Amino acid sequence: MPKYSKFDKCIPSTSSSAGAPLFDDSDDNDPYLHQIIKYKGEDFNMTRHEKLIRLSTKVKCQVSACQCNGWQGKRDNPSMNSSCSKSGCSHPLSSHISHLETIGDDLINNLIEIAFDLNQLSNTLNNDLKKPNSERNFVKEDTYSAIYHELRSFMFPGSMVSLDKLFGAPPFENPNIVKALMNFNMYKFGHDSSQLKIALKLSKCITKHYDLWKWTSPKELPYCKTLQNRKSYEFYYQRFIAFCELPKYVHSIAPCYKMSMIFGQDVLKYTLKVFRMHLSDWCHANSTKMSNYR
Repeated sequence: MPKYSKFDKCIPSTSSSAGAPLFDDSDDNDPYLHQIIKYKGEDFNMTRHEKLIRLSTKVKCQVSACQCNGWQGKRDNPSMNSSCSKSGCSHPLSSHISHLETIGDDLINNLIEIAFDLNQLSNTLNNDLKKPNSERNFVKEDTYSAIYHELRSFMFPGSMVSLDKLFGAPPFENPNIVKALMNFNMYKFGHDSSQLKIALKLSKCITKHYDLWKWTSPKELPYCKTLQNRKSYEFYYQRFIAFCELPKYVHSIAPCYKMSMIFGQDVLKYTLKVFRMHLSDWCHANSTKMSNYR
């Protein structure tokens, strides 16, 4: 294969139970994000020929009636004439990328980014499969797997990646959390401008931390014992992963939404108690630092 650096790290956990920082608002301190930028930059700097060979493993064979969905063969120095080793194909590598040879560099780089993200998801899923069942987050794995297969369907020039087919389009509740808090504050404190100002400032602070918070996995949420509650929470948890958490690292499925802008009252019903507990713990742990800052 072309000389590019292999990026085989796993996407950080989306769950607050994994010991990750609960409220980490600094991308500058995210080593995984730095690695993504570094390795993706190296992929973008490959020659066009190297990029085409790289993409050959992720695109369908262009020979009529061939069902091969990606070239496979020896990884050491393949050429355009190297035959695919998959059963039922055996067509040369050039037959897999013939539709890419005349497209612009921007479109090639878009596909390189999708291919990079596919590898991230694949590495993470393969790593999760090695864990004991007690440590696995099956809802997260199902979500990653669905996004992986959906991304594969966008490996063609000019594709516009969208997850709406899988999860619908945000926002998922109306009014959203920001609007609901605004309505509550206006109703409760609208008669007193000084109290309203304090309430709005406090709401802004809480909303900021809520948007940075990692949700608890469905199997660990204490009040998801009934089937109906568990299914409802899983519905929202998948959308949290797909639209709020994963786009931080899988850039081809951007944009990254704020939770408070796409979820509302129903999500608060499942998350508010745990969030309040985590926020209280965080405030207690950082009280000394906050006192020194003041």
